[in-house]
Amino acid sequence: MKNNFKYTIIGAGIIGLAISEKLSQYDDNILLIEKEKKFGLHTSSRNSEVIHSGFYYPEKSLKSILCVNGNKLMYDFCDKYNIPYKKCGKLIVANTKEDIEILNHILLLSKKNGVKGAKIISKEESLEIEPNVQCEKSLWIPSTGIVDSHLVMSKLENISLSRDVSILYNLKLDSIKKSSDSYRIDFFDNNPSITTEYIINCAGLWAHKIANQLLNNKYEVEYYKGDYFKTSDVKNLNCLIYPVPKPLSLGAHVVINLNGEVLFGPNIYK
Repeated sequence: MKNNFKYTIIGAGIIGLAISEKLSQYDDNILLIEKEKKFGLHTSSRNSEVIHSGFYYPEKSLKSILCVNGNKLMYDFCDKYNIPYKKCGKLIVANTKEDIEILNHILLLSKKNGVKGAKIISKEESLEIEPNVQCEKSLWIPSTGIVDSHLVMSKLENISLSRDVSILYNLKLDSIKKSSDSYRIDFFDNNPSITTEYIINCAGLWAHKIANQLLNNKYEVEYYKGDYFKTSDVKNLNCLIYPVPKPLSLGAHVVINLNGEVLFGPNIYK
């Protein structure tokens, strides 16, 4: 393996792989490194596989812009490469006057963020979409969907490799040192060092540790954990069902996958 690269991406989750695929359209001197034996073994494979629509985030925030644009880009990517998905939509349900007021606020935010098709619907209209739902009113978001995230990551990896991106697994980073015009990255287990002009930090739950090597411990992370619970008593719901969001989370919601399985969660605790 050569030891001098223009770009080095740290972390082969879905973000690192997506950046690798996009960057490889313009440059062929790219290294993607991952400490695990394959891609996506952490956060990227421990989630609900929902294609979100971008209505929760503050107007004009980077999250809202990326989520709204990314929603369309994800569907386009899946269509182009025949990756399974289902644009099932999402119901955010309300049963109290206070919750309905929150729905009105979310609807306004949805419109400001450019989310298409969002609307508040009645109990009867909600039941037409999903007969098992219980609510007085709901906010219907038709652009939300679910996807096979493993196949998305696999395709991103395959495209990157076809464009000569160097991808190395089982390579754990030890230290990063900056010189005047490049970075030196050292690894554990006597693996040879590399130099790179640019580092792109996609290390997920460890991203702050990577950044802190160069930023004098600037970042701290407050961790929370959540669990999903799968049920066999309910199957083949028509859409996702969410409560109104809470200050620290979106609330425990009903998630479906492409196999028709139903999961509840996540809860939240430290």
